[in-house]
Amino acid sequence: MKKVNKIALMFVLSLSLFIVLSVSVLYDSALSQLDTTVSNFMKDIENSSLTNTMILLTRLGEWYGIVFISALTVLALMYGKRKRDALIFSLFLIVGFLLESIAKIATQRERPPYGIIHVSGYSFPSGHAMMTALLFLLICYLYRKRLLYIISIFIVSLVGFSRIYLNVHWLSDVIAGYALAICMFSIFIIWRYLEQTKLPL
Repeated sequence: MKKVNKIALMFVLSLSLFIVLSVSVLYDSALSQLDTTVSNFMKDIENSSLTNTMILLTRLGEWYGIVFISALTVLALMYGKRKRDALIFSLFLIVGFLLESIAKIATQRERPPYGIIHVSGYSFPSGHAMMTALLFLLICYLYRKRLLYIISIFIVSLVGFSRIYLNVHWLSDVIAGYALAICMFSIFIIWRYLEQTKLPL
């Protein structure tokens, strides 16, 4: 049960962070100053080469990038005769997308002005950061390869950074996206643990 307790703590902490950020956004707290400071810093380091790289990286978090990687993962799981894993993997991604969409509608936060690329919709939380993090957390858990961990950390971190650099998200949007992904991932692990130990859900 120690493992479950640790995961439960991770769930509580990530959910608490998400709630705090959500309340801060709704009531326009001092967090806005930090977001503005980081946004201004990104403008100071802006250059054409870095911008082109960030535009390329941010595409990994677009819906078609998520769908493509998800489809490959599902096919790999099905090929490995892990149909239940494929089903649960798909279910959590769908629920994650729905939660992210609901959070955007609930907060209705405007995106930073003068984004380098044009993006529509609300800003909080970052869907790119949230879905990329959730996707790769699930993949890492299902396959547990050290090289995969390293690649995933780089991809998830760079996608989040790209959203801030391109000025289509505030820093707090990206952090909230990661927090929501970890929250969902915690539920996934507990679900799997309860299934494997035959404990009642």
